[in-house]
Amino acid sequence: MAKNKEKEPKALRKRFLRGEEPENLYLTFALYFVIVFLSFMLIFVYLVGMCHVSGTSMNPSLNDDDYVLMLKNPSSFESGDIITFRSEIIKNGVKVEESLIKRVIGVGGDEIVFIERSGTAYVDLYRKEKDETSFKIVSNDAYGESVDDMLRSTIVTGGKYADNIAANASAEEIEKHKFRIDDGYLFVLGDNRNDSTDSRAIGAIPVDYVRGKMFYRLSRGSLLERMLLLIYREETL
Repeated sequence: MAKNKEKEPKALRKRFLRGEEPENLYLTFALYFVIVFLSFMLIFVYLVGMCHVSGTSMNPSLNDDDYVLMLKNPSSFESGDIITFRSEIIKNGVKVEESLIKRVIGVGGDEIVFIERSGTAYVDLYRKEKDETSFKIVSNDAYGESVDDMLRSTIVTGGKYADNIAANASAEEIEKHKFRIDDGYLFVLGDNRNDSTDSRAIGAIPVDYVRGKMFYRLSRGSLLERMLLLIYREETL
């Protein structure tokens, strides 16, 4: 009897290698389902987070009440990434910590300058990436918004850089008012510039404050969204 028991695992392994169907298909499907479900849960616990967007600061890319999936604790960033991060905001004279979602405009080593648009209360934002030799205007047309609309909504009023704006686009003015983003920091803006608390007011964001990087926007009312809402506790942004 003992010899027969020792042979059973070997026999099962040979059947598996030969691709033979198992004797109990229902049990096999149940085991596969448990393995897939546990793998899915482990991914969401350790690698992926789901966030609930509240507000209009990221319109039109993200709307109020959207749900997005974020890669937790990302290690690299580039211009265009949408990130979530913690930040201290002053509300009614009280400092509170909030989670925000914004778009990365510049990374460590990039240089940025705000240039006043003559005769208006608006400024245009220019960036020189660390590997580039000249400043280029930061346009949002790549994200579905026209350049003109983006420029009209890029206002700095009373923020961190309100007193550090170039009067014109001359080389002297740019050199005088440009600032370099320190290594380990990110300059972020909301896509909806007129309704966004971002780096214009709170400065560059330490990379250590970043909680996640968006990789997928869930469709409203989709089966995936409903499933995730049942099993996952989202973070409101």
